[in-house]
Amino acid sequence: MMSMKAVAISAGMLLALFGSSPLWGQPPRHPPGGGRDPFFEALREVHQESPNKELFDLLEYPDIRDEVRLSAEKAEQIQENIRLAIKELFALRASRQANSEPHKSKEELKAEIAAAVAPFDDASYALLEQPPTELDRLLGIYVQARGNRAVLNEKVAHRIGLNATELDQLRKARTRIWRGIMQQAREDIQREIRNRAPGKEDLRKEFSKHIRHAER
Repeated sequence: MMSMKAVAISAGMLLALFGSSPLWGQPPRHPPGGGRDPFFEALREVHQESPNKELFDLLEYPDIRDEVRLSAEKAEQIQENIRLAIKELFALRASRQANSEPHKSKEELKAEIAAAVAPFDDASYALLEQPPTELDRLLGIYVQARGNRAVLNEKVAHRIGLNATELDQLRKARTRIWRGIMQQAREDIQREIRNRAPGKEDLRKEFSKHIRHAER
């Protein structure tokens, strides 16, 4: 067993968790009138805190499917679960908009989103836990690919000895750090815009520079 528990709850571990995650393969959304869409902001954080899809995406590679002994049929079922989860999320958002639901906090939205995708994630893990598929081998590959950030995955956390409370604290700490990094990046970009009058190409380069810094 890896002796990562102490590492996982150290400041060094938190600093290693800065990297961003793809938002379900979807581009950023903005509500009518501009500004950031609170639903997709909450969705981004749910995916960062519990990156199950990130692990499932590894199964798109034939070599990894062979390594973990996952059949083509099971792999397709897992991809279908991902598609159904995405469909459920868009339905949830559409329902909220159609019913003009009152404003909810980000934490309330995150709880709704997590509850909506949980059945599909559970179904995918159930497939991966069926012999002869080797879930432990897949988790090992995931740790190699993502490094310390992989501990945010509940299955990885359980195997290295983190309990539910410790995992929750780690996820919340990572989210706080990420929000701070993104806020700093926004302020840096705004400062660049105020202090300079670059052309469109220069502005694009400045924006990319700050985003790369935030994703480290």
